[in-house]
Amino acid sequence: MIEFIKQDFRSHALRATMEILGMVLGVGVSLLLAVTTPNPPMIYAYVGWLLSAVLLGGCSYHRGSVGLAVTYAAYLVIDGIGMLRTLGVL
Repeated sequence: MIEFIKQDFRSHALRATMEILGMVLGVGVSLLLAVTTPNPPMIYAYVGWLLSAVLLGGCSYHRGSVGLAVTYAAYLVIDGIGMLRTLGVL
């Protein structure tokens, strides 16, 4: 696994960096919710999830992974609706 990560970073450093950033954002937001429950700052959470989905979806598309790209596109829609509802737009 370590060798795969090294090889991926050598061949596509920007994509690997964006994937790591997307994963860190996603996990960070989950930790934010766990620490701040029962009153989490949902606007910050949704912004983090949306950025994470954009980064990971773009990287998945660049990799040629249709399944993951579609999954992250679905997360964008779901979290976008959640953010709009939190803001009182929907």
